[in-house]
Amino acid sequence: MKGNRRKTAAHLAAVAWDARVGSVSRVDKGHGRTARIEARAAAPHDLDGCPMPGVGGAIQIVRTTERPNPARSKKAKKPNRPWAAPCGRTTRRGAIYKTTTETVYVASSLTTGAGTAQALYARHRGHWGIEAKSHWVRDVDFGEDASQIRSGTAPWFMAAFNNFAISLIRLCEGIGANVKAATRKAAASMAYNVGLLRPLPE
Repeated sequence: MKGNRRKTAAHLAAVAWDARVGSVSRVDKGHGRTARIEARAAAPHDLDGCPMPGVGGAIQIVRTTERPNPARSKKAKKPNRPWAAPCGRTTRRGAIYKTTTETVYVASSLTTGAGTAQALYARHRGHWGIEAKSHWVRDVDFGEDASQIRSGTAPWFMAAFNNFAISLIRLCEGIGANVKAATRKAAASMAYNVGLLRPLPE
């Protein structure tokens, strides 16, 4: 639920979230940061009168993240000034860890129940798989954001063509293929392009 749906976001923010209806708790570690995630569901009667039609279930995700802040390290502190680390932790290079808290609301047509919190959270996480495998590749490797093609149906055609190219590369090279390297290879070798278009063996 993004900020462009202000009324719906305000309605969900006022809901009494209850972990007894359904909850998810997990800790994610990676890229030098630690994220503690708590997701709680809402009772069905709390969603009555929601401005967004068709909402059957919703969850509140509170994400508390600890990550090193390289801009503020022990070396950067001013002399004779006490320094309090926000988390009481520092990296081996002296960077101070900082804590950030983010609250996200997820709404769906699924009816809220004991197991729906897990299902909604899994779908919310799965959205980033689409972002990483499709949208990011199209924006960065194919430069769609910088494209000057805006008139008529040309943008739709280019989007469909880019999707076809990505699918073809992953079909022939594997789901984990490096799309950027494959596009460089395709630009340098016509034989590689012909190989991509050949029927796959059974």
